[in-house]
Parts: sequence; structure tokens; C-alpha cells
Amino acid sequence: MADRQPKLAIAPRDGSDPVVYSLGPAPSAIWRGDVLMRCGPAFDLQGGIRSGSRYQNRVVLDGVERFELHQPSGLPVLQMQLEQRTRLGGRVRSQGVG
Repeated sequence: MADRQPKLAIAPRDGSDPVVYSLGPAPSAIWRGDVLMRCGPAFDLQGGIRSGSRYQNRVVLDGVERFELHQPSGLPVLQMQLEQRTRLGGRVRSQGVG
């Protein structure tokens, strides 16, 4: 995890190891600050888990200023709020429910 904080773990229905998303320092200087990383097996071209692939760490987003998850009371969903710094110094705020 290299000093990154786990934020979300998704356990596959087949019982395999979870896919973990973490937030923290970038793995190299090419990134613009903190990164959201995914640790899990590779995806195939259809978006499914590629059969037989090994777990790997990949940067999903860089320049992450804020990443918050919470579960609304009584609902089986997660609400996400994200703030990201752009290359030009601006900020992008996103939110979603899933």
C-alpha cells in the first residue's frame, strides 16, 4: 500500500481476493500529487476480469485533493465525492451514487 490509505474493497462473488482502491502518495514523480490506485487483477476488453491475470497496482486518478465515500442510512448504495486538481491549476468536483 506504500503509505496509501485503503478507501474501498470490492469482494468478487466468486470468492477471489478483493479489488482494493487506495488514496495517497504517487508511486513516481510523473504524477501530480496524491493518487487513487487500484490493486487487483487486470480487466479484459469487455470490462470483465481477465482470466488468470495477476494482481497489479495501477493509478486510476492523479491530482486527487479529496475522495470521500459514505453510505446513506438505510440504502444499499455508496455515495462518492471527489475533488481533483487539473494541470492548469483548476479543480474538478465529481460525485456519484452506485
